[in-house]
Amino acid sequence: MFMQELLESLGYLGAYLGAIMEGELLFLTAIQLSTLGYLNYYGVLVAVFAGTLTADWLFYLSGRARGHRWIRKYPKLEARFRRMDQRMVRYDGWLLFFYRFMYGFRIVLPALFGIRGIPPWRFGLFSLLATSCWTALFGSLGYYFSDWMLRSVKGFQEYGWIGLLFVILLIIYFSWGSVTGKNHPDEDHH
Repeated sequence: MFMQELLESLGYLGAYLGAIMEGELLFLTAIQLSTLGYLNYYGVLVAVFAGTLTADWLFYLSGRARGHRWIRKYPKLEARFRRMDQRMVRYDGWLLFFYRFMYGFRIVLPALFGIRGIPPWRFGLFSLLATSCWTALFGSLGYYFSDWMLRSVKGFQEYGWIGLLFVILLIIYFSWGSVTGKNHPDEDHH
């Protein structure tokens, strides 16, 4: 609910700030709000695009300015960085473009690009291209599938207890098997 409240109260500024803090979930929430008429679809795309670029540059510049000092403080981290750096040399063009699509790496990889010393113009070019593609793709998918997502959420609210009951029964079944030592009906015959 925090995302929706942020977007409803701050509008496009909320979409911009949320894109800096989080990313995908906020983007989908903003797209859904645009389909419901609370926000303009293109305004959401621009705000999320700008917030995403801002976040990328903050992480890149932080890595560039302080990354080596931070890594030297932690010897285990330094060894991991060296291994990662060797792999990045081989695939840095691919990583520069596709990091935006790699969930969970949106902070780490821009910082590593900064630490590696990738020139700002090169990082900027790839960041601009990747963020443009990411925004267009996820914005379109979010818009196209938002009705389905809203219906799914409403359906889960109404009938989610059935799924929850099924999960509880599975947990009981497998727990009972581990308590009694019988995980499979055929184990008695061996």
